Amino acid sequence: TAGRLGVSVAPLYGFTPQFSIRFPRFATLNSKLSTLNSHLSAHLSRYDAYVWCGATGLSEESLKKAGIPYATSITHTASHATYYPGGDMVTIKINFSKENGQLFGAFVIGKEGVDKRLDILADTIAHKGTVFDLSDFDHGYAPPFSSPKDPVTVSGLVAENIIHQYVHMIQWHELRSLWANPDSQFLLIDVRSFLEHRAGSIPGDVNYPLDELREYLEDIPTDTPIITYCAIGLRGYIASRILLQSGFTNVRNLAGGFKTYQLMEKTME
Repeated sequence: TAGRLGVSVAPLYGFTPQFSIRFPRFATLNSKLSTLNSHLSAHLSRYDAYVWCGATGLSEESLKKAGIPYATSITHTASHATYYPGGDMVTIKINFSKENGQLFGAFVIGKEGVDKRLDILADTIAHKGTVFDLSDFDHGYAPPFSSPKDPVTVSGLVAENIIHQYVHMIQWHELRSLWANPDSQFLLIDVRSFLEHRAGSIPGDVNYPLDELREYLEDIPTDTPIITYCAIGLRGYIASRILLQSGFTNVRNLAGGFKTYQLMEKTME
C-alpha cells in the first residue's frame, strides 16, 4: 500500500556479509530473503557464521518499474569500534534520489546490529527523510555497540559524495557488462597494496597502490576512462579524487570495492 513500509529480517548462515542484493516489492520480502539464503548456500562452501539480513522501502526493481530516477550506494563498515573485540562488517545498500537525496529503500546485512540500523532507515523513509538526515543522525555511541561514525552515518556520507559529484560510481554489474563488451575501453586500477592484490583481484586490472599513485600519473592515459577500486571503496574514493584533481576527467569508483564484486561474481557462477 502506498505510504506504508515493510521491514523484514531473516538469518543467513555461512558467510561474511559483503554484498548487495535487489529485492522486489516489500510485500514479498520474507520469501525473497528465504530465496537469498538458499541461493548463497548453493555457492558458499563454509558455514562458520551466523548472519542477519533485512530490507525496507523500495528496491531497484520497484524504482525502475515506477520510472523513478535513483542512485545507489554500497558501504561496508565495522559494526562497532574496531579496537573493541568481536565486531564485524555491516553492509548497507541504499537507494536514493540524486536530485534531493530522498531515501527510497535500504538493505542491511551483518552479524550484529542489523535490526537497529533497519529501524533508523525505515523511519527515515517513512518520514520522507534524506541521506543528509542519515549523515547528521545523532545515534547512541559506545564502543561495544557502534563507532563515532555509525554504518548508517557512513552510508549517508557516501550518498552525499555521490549527490555532490565528488565521486562517480560504477556498480559491480556495470563493470561486469563492460568486461563482456569487447569494444569497451577503460583502465581498471586496483589501489590496494601489492599483497592484497596478489591475494586476489579483478582480471585485467593494474595495481597502483594508493600511497604510490601519484608516482604512476604519467603512465595513466588521459583519454581513457578510468575505474578505481580497493577493498571496500574508501581508498578507491581517495584515488578517484587524486586523479580528478590531477586533470583526469573520466574517473569512476567501484561501489563496495572488491568485496562486493568478488561475492557477486561467486553468486553468478
